[in-house]
Amino acid sequence: MEPKLRSRIIISPEEKEAMFRLRHAVYCDEMNWVQSSPDGLEKDDYDDWTSAYIGTFTTENELVACQRIIRSPHVFMVDEGREYQNIGKGLPIIKSSETAEISRLTIKKEYRLFREEGKRWTGLATATMETYLGMYLYCVTHGIRYLYVGASRQFMINVRRRFYPIKIISEYKEMEDGCLVEVGMIDWRKFELVCKKRHPEMSQYFGEAVEALISVA
Repeated sequence: MEPKLRSRIIISPEEKEAMFRLRHAVYCDEMNWVQSSPDGLEKDDYDDWTSAYIGTFTTENELVACQRIIRSPHVFMVDEGREYQNIGKGLPIIKSSETAEISRLTIKKEYRLFREEGKRWTGLATATMETYLGMYLYCVTHGIRYLYVGASRQFMINVRRRFYPIKIISEYKEMEDGCLVEVGMIDWRKFELVCKKRHPEMSQYFGEAVEALISVA
């Protein structure tokens, strides 16, 4: 039987440790973007300012993806740009109750191509789609319209090609490992309009998830 994936807020200390270990496995062991830690946990200063961690779990409660959301007025990674070679310096990054930043988006390697039965209409791996859904649900229910993200240029191209109308607000910079990085901004209202037109099934799926969340609130 295929595993079912769902996103929710990471709360317990055990879940947070699993998240930091997953980040270490991807960012330190696999990609070598961040220096390894002896305890196998990938953390940085921005975790002190995190508003929420969102995890994507199987029905067996295995964490397969995670992401970090930092809300204004806290410092964003793209503000300081220590990991992006000051790429965000001088950019028109707005700080208000409607803005936040997504960072440390991580998906377990073996789930990056997995597609859950009945959800293959987007062309996206299920863990990827559920990660985006978790991101969207948090923003919608917390009054966040604009979401900033610093990521590889290839990631930005892939997301824009699929369905996300990310507005690129920086020039790209080449990192030490040769990766090209850009800063972009998601406008969720624009996303809703574009998604409804281009991907009606996904738009309906996201909309039903919002209604279900509101109904139990």
